[in-house]
Amino acid sequence: MRTLTVGGGSAPGAFVVHLVTLLTSACCHIFGGHRSPEVRGFSLRLDLFGIFIGVHGFQFIILYYGICDDWYFYMHHFVAWSLFLLNVAVEFKDDEVGQTQDAAVLKRRITLTALQWGYGAVPILHAICSNGGFWHPTGQYFCQRFLGVVFYSLACLVSYTSQLPERLAPGWFDYVGQSHHWWHMMVLCGIINFNNSALDFIQLRQKVPCS
Repeated sequence: MRTLTVGGGSAPGAFVVHLVTLLTSACCHIFGGHRSPEVRGFSLRLDLFGIFIGVHGFQFIILYYGICDDWYFYMHHFVAWSLFLLNVAVEFKDDEVGQTQDAAVLKRRITLTALQWGYGAVPILHAICSNGGFWHPTGQYFCQRFLGVVFYSLACLVSYTSQLPERLAPGWFDYVGQSHHWWHMMVLCGIINFNNSALDFIQLRQKVPCS
């Protein structure tokens, strides 16, 4: 069993990842309309990098406070880091801006992103099972946070893929209320949920340490 430094050690670094996500998103929207195709392409890759690091940060919090066994902690940590670095490497490998709209490239990126997001459920479910299961108070604690992550992730996916409501009323939501705005609202709510969950996990380990 690992000896956790509650609120200390390397864990606090994970709290700033949501700030990195917001900063890279802001840079993307500031420079996304730049006349240079290279700048536009780089700003998009920077935005996706922020999303990748945000997802990895939440996974780290779950691993640090949810998985007490050394072997499983480092195993999950290795896989999460590998998926994160693979996403970043693929993202910045496509230096030619024309490739950013290539169907094969977009399919590969979506697949890798889905793998990183999907794997995040594995350590969460492991944390629930290793902390008493779904019917134990500690397991339910992690389960509630897991459902929150699932809700905001699905909300982001639905708003991004459905293109509602502008698909139903073209031109009516060009400035306010389009799906891209709802996407950002859900991302912001997800980041707030992530930060609150991390604080809750610290309080949990203060009351129920690894044994």
